[in-house]
Amino acid sequence: MRMIDLLSNRVSRIQWSPIEEVSSLMSGRRDVINLASGLPDPRYMPVDLMSELMCEVYEKYGREVLSYPEAYGLDVLREEIKRFLERHGVNTKGRDVIITCGAQHAVSAIARAFLEDNDKYAVENPTFVETLIALKYYSENCIPVSVNSSGLDVRELEKVSREGIKALYVIPNAQNPTGISYSDDVRREIARISEEVGFVIIEDDPYGPIVSERPNPIANATKNTIYVGSFSKILAPGLRVGFMLVPEEVLDAIGMTMQLDFATHPPSMYVLYEALRRGIVDSVLRNVRRVYREKTKLVLSVLEDTMPEGVEWTRPRSSFHLMIFTNGINAREILEEAYRRGVVFVPGDLFYVRSPRHDSLRISISYPTEKEIETGVKILADVIKSQA
Repeated sequence: MRMIDLLSNRVSRIQWSPIEEVSSLMSGRRDVINLASGLPDPRYMPVDLMSELMCEVYEKYGREVLSYPEAYGLDVLREEIKRFLERHGVNTKGRDVIITCGAQHAVSAIARAFLEDNDKYAVENPTFVETLIALKYYSENCIPVSVNSSGLDVRELEKVSREGIKALYVIPNAQNPTGISYSDDVRREIARISEEVGFVIIEDDPYGPIVSERPNPIANATKNTIYVGSFSKILAPGLRVGFMLVPEEVLDAIGMTMQLDFATHPPSMYVLYEALRRGIVDSVLRNVRRVYREKTKLVLSVLEDTMPEGVEWTRPRSSFHLMIFTNGINAREILEEAYRRGVVFVPGDLFYVRSPRHDSLRISISYPTEKEIETGVKILADVIKSQA
């Protein structure tokens, strides 16, 4: 018997991230414009501040920083996050915070608490594949629901919800990969359907704080929602601190599942606590909100000026990503030539659960500079024109 023959069947449900696939192309090359990565702009990561805070928390809290984490996370940080959420329009009444090791860890914990092998759940189509993997590990019964310019197709959701779904996973602000934000009407309809049918809404909102003029979260409209957030897009993904805002009735049940990995990192929690308490997070947030709004304006302008007739794209107000639809030209063929010319992106078909569009591509504008965005999009336009 080989060891590989003893692996769980659940392992076969996991796939490599699309970002990992494209990143392998860049190995050994420094001359590539990276329109694939969803990393925040490294120029605006507060490295010096984080370094100072890390040193300070060791001096201030001593051995507490090196102790085992509590199941729910650092209590003072949990309270500080609730205050942060209230400042940014999230109603925390009747809910409490559980700290996680990033947003994906939160989604995995929710899936662990709610999903069994045969349970059905719905997700956006297309959606963020890396989080979808965390859901698929616990159940393969994933039902895709289309996304349009207003958000999730609520008529389609109402239809599939009658099939007995247990959960719905959505990214309502600056959705990954499309960049669109749901309208108020779509949010209200999702809440209504959840109340009528009875399923858990996993509202994943890593981009919400950076989106200008964002609508109210779905969590404000129904208690059936578990609101998931992260500070990866504001401060730095390497901090690995996320959270979920959980209704009190299931707080202990989900909290108990956190004992299975103890994945939270006390030094990072103390650093984030001090950064929130001192107003550093809000200060950084004001800056990056402006940066990503301006980057989004730039990429939309360059697309308008350079793309050939027939090519379409999503039009977010402020986002890390958007999708381009090439009117029938295979994105992988575009990627091959674009890479030769020094640009990479992620083929859009990798984000679809069903009926993938092979003529779609996701470009990310968070990581590259403004000059790289302009140059990279112009190269993509040239490649698309040459293959039309």
